[in-house]
Amino acid sequence: MAARPYFSKGITELEELFQQNKGNKAVLEVLEHELKHRDRPKAKELEKATKKCLTELMGNGLPAIPTVSVVTQATAATRQVADNPVHPSRVSVECGHCGEANYVSTLEGVTQHLSCSACKTPYEAVFKYSVLRTKFPPKQAEKPATNYGLIALVLIAITATALFFFKK
Repeated sequence: MAARPYFSKGITELEELFQQNKGNKAVLEVLEHELKHRDRPKAKELEKATKKCLTELMGNGLPAIPTVSVVTQATAATRQVADNPVHPSRVSVECGHCGEANYVSTLEGVTQHLSCSACKTPYEAVFKYSVLRTKFPPKQAEKPATNYGLIALVLIAITATALFFFKK
């Protein structure tokens, strides 16, 4: 059971789901799997209640699944969530040169040619198979800063020395 169809649900929604499906083994098992990944106190309490309810369903000999239609709906919902993950319409990407945050849309399989909003460095972004890949050009070595004041001072000193010696 690798999929987590209730990943985006809050604890309140999960509690409501538990209350509505106390007799549905399939939904409770998926809920228990989701709660194993959560560490908040309310989630841990709900996980214990879910385990207890599952144990009671298994031990009393009653059918664990009340109706076929409920299971079919739950299974279809689980498949739909697993097959069609919901992605945000855009995500933030840090520039590989200046570190500025830039927004990139999550258009599946489209190569986007973009540039940083701060330093104007061009880059490419591709959102494919639920993974965003960016490609920035390699950084060029920074040129050392030229100290024009020191150069001007040396030239003035050389000119003054030359005038002093050639004036004689």
